[in-house]
Amino acid sequence: MFRNILVGYDGSEAAARAFAAAVELARAFGGQVRVVSVIAAPAMHLETGATLALEHEQAWATGSLAELTRDLHEGACQIETDLAWGPPAEALLDQARLHGADHIVLGRTGKGMVQRLLIGSVSRTVVDRAHIAVTLVP
Repeated sequence: MFRNILVGYDGSEAAARAFAAAVELARAFGGQVRVVSVIAAPAMHLETGATLALEHEQAWATGSLAELTRDLHEGACQIETDLAWGPPAEALLDQARLHGADHIVLGRTGKGMVQRLLIGSVSRTVVDRAHIAVTLVP
């Protein structure tokens, strides 16, 4: 049923719980998990001087994904990690299409209330626009 699961990961506790839930689903259905961390790359990152901030964000995301998957037991399930750039909801939906995901698992809330108020809820947008099953983990 759910054999190709995509998880959005932003470092939040809810995202870590979503990852754990996705691994359990993959184990139950003999599937695999692709964990994607999205780097929102607004136009300002393209200007001189902002490259350092983007590199820092990329290094943080890469390290976070490595730390997240480090403690899994051998043979738990196949896990791939990826970085994507752009608006988070769009990037996650694009990654789901690109990799043929049949299920998306997300934390219900991300890093903070201010972000959600300013840019909208990533999870809500994914649920509204996805053409595959989406599970939100509290």
